[in-house]
Amino acid sequence: MFAVQKGLPSADRDKIEEDWNLQLHGAEETRAKLNADKDRARSDAVLMFTFDLQKTNPLPYLITNEAYYKRQLSVYNCGIHECGSDIGYFHMWHGAKASRGPAEIASCIWQWLNEKNDEDKLKKEVVAYSDSCGGQNRNIVIATLWMSAVQEWDLVSVDHIFMVSGHSFLPCDEDFGVYEKEKRKNEQVYSFSEWVDVAKRARKKSSTFEVRELSAASFLNFLSYLFF
Repeated sequence: MFAVQKGLPSADRDKIEEDWNLQLHGAEETRAKLNADKDRARSDAVLMFTFDLQKTNPLPYLITNEAYYKRQLSVYNCGIHECGSDIGYFHMWHGAKASRGPAEIASCIWQWLNEKNDEDKLKKEVVAYSDSCGGQNRNIVIATLWMSAVQEWDLVSVDHIFMVSGHSFLPCDEDFGVYEKEKRKNEQVYSFSEWVDVAKRARKKSSTFEVRELSAASFLNFLSYLFF
């Protein structure tokens, strides 16, 4: 529901309402395109997927106030959801292996695309959806990833669509919700392998998630592909 602060001049209220309606229109258009691309992916016309980074999990995970304020190791999970097959993939690592910047996100996508190519499931057209987070998804590193993918696998096109901010709920976010539901069954987690086990136990409908444990060697420097 749209509401503006009382007392604003009429011109300001009209401008805010106009901007809000434009944002809603853009969000609806993007959502409609996402649904249309899902249909194309189910018909095997394109390889379409969504990706996002899950909320960071702490290690150890303890339900005590004292543990909350201690320095903890961060556990990361880059989720990829293949919309044609409706399969979710989790790529997990911790802060001693790598950080959670664009290079790590790009490396997860690269590994996943390489697996699709090995399985002979990589299409000539690739369509990816993500939110508009500049630090992870909308930057030169991800652009370099797509440039490298087109050259490596002779793709015809890569279409990366960014959801409108505030309206970016994606299938991979649904996967994270299933993970969080399984997480709530655990009052404490003491090791990285236990977090991986939580992901493996999580189930969406009748299927489990494909879980990948990443090492430091899994992460690539995509900016080294650029020549200035």
